[in-house]
Amino acid sequence: MATFQIFDKDDSEPVAVKQGFNFNAFVAIFIWALFKRLWLAGFVGAVLWFIYQSNQAQISIFVANLLPIEDDYSSLAVSTFIVFSIPHFIFGILGNQLIEDDLTDSGYKIALTIEADNAEKALDEYIGKESREFSKRANLKKVRITKHTSKAVNENTAPRKPLPSKISAQTLFIRQKREINKKLKQKLITKKTAEAQMKKAAELEEMRLIIENKGKVKKVKKEVKPKKITSKQKGDFDYVEKLKDITALKDEGAISQAEFRRLKKKIMDTI
Repeated sequence: MATFQIFDKDDSEPVAVKQGFNFNAFVAIFIWALFKRLWLAGFVGAVLWFIYQSNQAQISIFVANLLPIEDDYSSLAVSTFIVFSIPHFIFGILGNQLIEDDLTDSGYKIALTIEADNAEKALDEYIGKESREFSKRANLKKVRITKHTSKAVNENTAPRKPLPSKISAQTLFIRQKREINKKLKQKLITKKTAEAQMKKAAELEEMRLIIENKGKVKKVKKEVKPKKITSKQKGDFDYVEKLKDITALKDEGAISQAEFRRLKKKIMDTI
């Protein structure tokens, strides 16, 4: 069995990285790095590889002179093999570390270390353990200690189905996406089916958010009703209208100037 570190990130599939020597990186060196989308390591490795190969003969002769082998032919053969193997061993030793550094830069974090036969089994064990812990937290009942007894009793005596929390619902949605991506990667479903399942999961999540936020309506300030016209304001309005009426009568010649003054005084006295 080998040791794997599980790297995980929200809204992404977990990745299992084997610890120790990477045989694929040892064989393919910078080609392996490019295949793994480790662009910087692959490009730098390719440049150094070609520079190294162009001077391999001189380096081999230098190393052959350092070896305690009397036969020149055997010494040169051994040194050539050593010089040729150096880049392969470098990539084999640093290969898994390059993957971990790339995952960390992408926002992944180490979630768990697992012993397994291969990466696929390590991921299956991690997902299974995550599901069990989630179920355990969801089914955990709250207890309280009363002053009459030291025994733990249920907080609610009547059985009641708990409502799913925001965190648990979001976790379920993330796990659904992971399962769909996993099936697509294993070619258990087609791309079209994966898109349909992903769309359905997104619609259910959107519906959950709508239901969850229902009733959370912002409080609106009560509309300020216009004040009713007071008797004083109404009186002021009648006063103006009456002044206009007697002024019109005076202009038409219906009343004299003396009568106008008398009516005006009478209106003013009623205020």
